[in-house]
Amino acid sequence: EVAVYDESTLSSAVVFSKYKQHEFPVGDSCIWLPLARFLFQLAVDNDRDALLTQLSEFCGAHHIYVRLLKIAERRSESTRIGGRLTKSLRDLDAKARSGEP
Repeated sequence: EVAVYDESTLSSAVVFSKYKQHEFPVGDSCIWLPLARFLFQLAVDNDRDALLTQLSEFCGAHHIYVRLLKIAERRSESTRIGGRLTKSLRDLDAKARSGEP
């Protein structure tokens, strides 16, 4: 079992559990996706612009897709990044739905 912890918010995430999956990882995404979700939450919770940028670049290069809106919305009121990211993602979604470039 692989788990990660954020001591500042006392949060944790299980990155991989053979007990939950009943099998070993079958590819990189089995490990990277849960870890990326946790690290994005860590970046938002702690207003870490550099970490957010590095994660975005890494995930883009490795075709790892994380739904950031839910992560950002959790902290949209309490962190600078959470508020900015929530607004940007909502604006992008509205433009995509309207057909705007």
